[in-house]
Amino acid sequence: MTLATIRIRLRSLRAALDKRRTDTFTVPDLSPRPTLGVSDTEHFIVPGMAPEHMTYVAEELRAFGYHIDLLPQTDASCADTGLRFSDNDLCYSTVSLVGNVIRHLGGIVEANGARILVPQPCTECRGVENEIVLRDGLDKTKLAKLSIVGFPGIYRQLHVSADERRAIERALARADDDLRTRVDGRAAELGATTDVAVIGNFNLLFTPELNNHVFDLLLEEGVRPLFPSSSEVLAMNAPLLELAGGFYGRGVRDIIFLQTFGCLTSNVYGRGVGKLLKKKYPDLNITYIDYDSGVSETNQINRIKLALSIAKERVGTRPPR
Repeated sequence: MTLATIRIRLRSLRAALDKRRTDTFTVPDLSPRPTLGVSDTEHFIVPGMAPEHMTYVAEELRAFGYHIDLLPQTDASCADTGLRFSDNDLCYSTVSLVGNVIRHLGGIVEANGARILVPQPCTECRGVENEIVLRDGLDKTKLAKLSIVGFPGIYRQLHVSADERRAIERALARADDDLRTRVDGRAAELGATTDVAVIGNFNLLFTPELNNHVFDLLLEEGVRPLFPSSSEVLAMNAPLLELAGGFYGRGVRDIIFLQTFGCLTSNVYGRGVGKLLKKKYPDLNITYIDYDSGVSETNQINRIKLALSIAKERVGTRPPR
């Protein structure tokens, strides 16, 4: 990070603090409302992150008798709310998750034993702090302290039976297959002739409102986006080097790495691995796209389009797969 970048961040922080002193914010209605027929141990609240995957997970858990409340999908307003109830140097995905819960929770009653089921966004980073950050945000809204469990998690992990675990794995695989079928079908309709891999943490990669519908953007540009399975992304110590190497082995020479401001995996480990990958695969092109509440969407689009133009130019020069 350059000195100029540090100065810009410090100016932004000072401006945010000055603005916060003068702004007023109305906390959402937190008055309790009943949850119908829920037992003390079977009620889960699922944040609106990776909505398609978590919808399938909710369906599977309901089959085992759990009561699941799915919150609406996160959006820009959730990120704004999250910034008011958490530090602005945290991962964009984590900030958005906090904002999503606070903005939409609005009265789930603690007496029924509801627990917040938080998907573990990535590995080898501060994702472990989700529980702490989320609880701190809930306390600031004067909400009763709801229990928080991770999925798959490395803190207060959700304890499930072998059958339930297999059901969750099946749900994630179904969501992957459905998304891949839609993407491939749309790519065929549009005549996409170039493959580009897209990687990133679980929440950012599979939440369209967080990544500004990056899959749709690639398809509109005549490119078929490829992505790792959710189980690979959620795996502990996710082997980024192996993931990228796997795509390379399938003939993919262009990778778009979605990274969030404040994400140690993306900004430190990811870029370090990028250098190793370039050394191992000289013709591999990796484009890093930053996501943050203050990042210009136009800049993101322009950088992605530049990467795609390079990918398309190289298609004709590659040897047959």
